[in-house]
Amino acid sequence: MIYILFIFLIIMAIVAYLCNGKEILSIWFITTVMFIISVGTVIANMQYFKTDISVITFAVILISLFSIGIGEMIAMSMIYSNQRQYRIGAQSEHLNSDSLVFENIRDAGNPIIIKASTIVLISIFIFSVAFIQFYKLYKFSLTLGNPGLPFLTAAYTRNAILNGEYSGGRLLGWASTFSGCVAYFFTYLFFMNRYIYCFKNYLYLLPMGAYFFTCFSSTARTGFIQIIAVFLVIMLVFKKADCDWSWRNNRTIIKDAMIALVAFFVIFGFLGQMGAKQGEIYDWRYKIPIYSGASIIGFDYFLTHPKSSNMLFGQETLKWFYEILNSELGFRFQYENFKPFFSWGYGESNIYSALRDPIQDYGILPSFILQCLIGFFYGLWIQKIKSIKNWIDKSTYLIMFALFMYPIFMYSIANVFSSILKMATIMQFVFLYLLKRYFITLPSNKCLLQSHELANQDVCNRNLK
Repeated sequence: MIYILFIFLIIMAIVAYLCNGKEILSIWFITTVMFIISVGTVIANMQYFKTDISVITFAVILISLFSIGIGEMIAMSMIYSNQRQYRIGAQSEHLNSDSLVFENIRDAGNPIIIKASTIVLISIFIFSVAFIQFYKLYKFSLTLGNPGLPFLTAAYTRNAILNGEYSGGRLLGWASTFSGCVAYFFTYLFFMNRYIYCFKNYLYLLPMGAYFFTCFSSTARTGFIQIIAVFLVIMLVFKKADCDWSWRNNRTIIKDAMIALVAFFVIFGFLGQMGAKQGEIYDWRYKIPIYSGASIIGFDYFLTHPKSSNMLFGQETLKWFYEILNSELGFRFQYENFKPFFSWGYGESNIYSALRDPIQDYGILPSFILQCLIGFFYGLWIQKIKSIKNWIDKSTYLIMFALFMYPIFMYSIANVFSSILKMATIMQFVFLYLLKRYFITLPSNKCLLQSHELANQDVCNRNLK
């Protein structure tokens, strides 16, 4: 049955691609492709998994993805209808058959050019936060048996962090959140300057490089996945905007996505090796298939075995809400932090894909409605992104969109919406808004920004080279 599912998923990806006007940035298309990767991983490692899926798993996966597609198509039709009425009312003569964008994205303006010294100082700050974070974690690992080897810090602290037994402090947490916002903001400026204003300066990516060390100073590998996802989405949006959202550069975008996928597996394997204790053998040939493919086996196990009852309403899908109540308002709601493990012939795991939690909380049929709403929400957001004309003023909007796309790239593996539906996300929005105000909106920051005349001259010189 899993082979049949693989074929049907490929067909659905093609249908999603065509129904959305050959749009790569489609939630229906992306979620389907992620399931193709996970199912393909199981098939490629069948000698390891040695199991199949049931008919109900086959049906639920396909109907869930189709529900996402319905929601996205409804959102797209609503936007198209409104745009069409606007165009008819305005008697527009400029039609674009390849997209829903009706204006030139290159509004009058200049690239944002920030002094190199400013970027370097910001990167030093981000690296300093990473160093302090790692040092505190290392000191904590010494109390758990670490023999004094810094590279074993993750191995000795991972379980304690997952169990909520360690916290670096609220101030350090805010500093880490701010560091991520700065890294994403400068990444945004890099791609905006490059694709909208034809100005390229790789120094803008230095804060992102420094932020990588912040993720190294923690035990969670998902932080790197989020960085790759945000980086990829921002780049993808500007590449599409550069060609007025035409499908003609999709081949290049797919190549970039493949490079990002390879980077993910390399980083995942490296961090897994770092997380292994002294003397343990980390075999990436099995660990990577477990991480990317075991969710399909787990979801089948969930659907074909008796389900445990929830202690709270919406315990899985509303976990983020209960976490906020506990941490910020002092409530004491009790719930399971970890999902139960399942096993197969040669291993075990506790990942079930993002489709499990709505079914656990509300049942199969209501979960389809929820998938449709997710498709509608993201579909509407994507169509709004495609209509942006003033990119300088939309940095916060697009970066938040890229952050919210992270759970979509994880859809076939696990439900990670709780990682963005939390108080830290509000702080990210505030930090991103302040960064935009300070570096872009306020005209008084001449110590940080080069003058527009110098910017234009520099851009012209670069374009002539």
